[in-house]
Amino acid sequence: MKTIRNKPVNTPRKTPFTFNRLALTLGLALLSAQTGAAPVVSPEQWLLEQVRVGEASHQEELVRQSLFRLELMDPQNPQVLSARLRLLLREGDQAGAKQQLQKIQQVAPDSDDFRQAQLSLRIASPDMQQKLQQTRLLATAGRLDEAKAQYDALFQGQPPTLDLAVEYWQLVARLPGQKARAQGQLQALNQQYPGDVQLRLQLAQMAFDAGDNAGGVALVKQVATTNEGRSPAADLWLARIRAQPVANASVDALQAFIATFDTGPQVIAAQQELQ
Repeated sequence: MKTIRNKPVNTPRKTPFTFNRLALTLGLALLSAQTGAAPVVSPEQWLLEQVRVGEASHQEELVRQSLFRLELMDPQNPQVLSARLRLLLREGDQAGAKQQLQKIQQVAPDSDDFRQAQLSLRIASPDMQQKLQQTRLLATAGRLDEAKAQYDALFQGQPPTLDLAVEYWQLVARLPGQKARAQGQLQALNQQYPGDVQLRLQLAQMAFDAGDNAGGVALVKQVATTNEGRSPAADLWLARIRAQPVANASVDALQAFIATFDTGPQVIAAQQELQ
């Protein structure tokens, strides 16, 4: 009698399925392009936006991951090269930044990217940092016109980084008749670089000053979701509530404040205001 042996059954081997946010979104964008559907933004543009988000929110790892992919996709893109230069400067690598500037000059010598990169590198020098500090002292002393003139000379009309742009337009907002113009510029920066705490706090303060309580509260709540901005956002909102007359509206505002922040010294102070 023959013995019939069971043949082994080949089953497909399972492979681990892992992904991260950058890879998933990039893959979806590429798939959309391949199938003929028009993506909302190109993969390169989306990654450049992630670089700006990372710069605004000080998430350097997000910047590095985005740049890594961008440099694989489009290594000669002046915007990509400029973003790498800014990262090198934040890391204190002046030599690497100088090499990066040479690359930008080779591919886009007459571009705004090259001029901004050149200015960023120049501003990072010890001599320019000293001049920048002197300009800040003028602003602190209330010598606003002199400070603005110094900023304009240093920046050649265009601050090279987000932090310096916010600093510049905060000063301009203090000049007579310039607040609306400065607010418009800061709002544009907030659209381009979402997530910067100092920028959003400044816009919230401007909204409160203009009587736009809802707009100010909305911005404060956005800032409150970050570890860096939670405490200053609470301080700003609570100060605004305390400046209001005691009425049903201020009581409602205190309750909304407590619900937003839940814990912390500012919440204790708000609870005491309700007693």
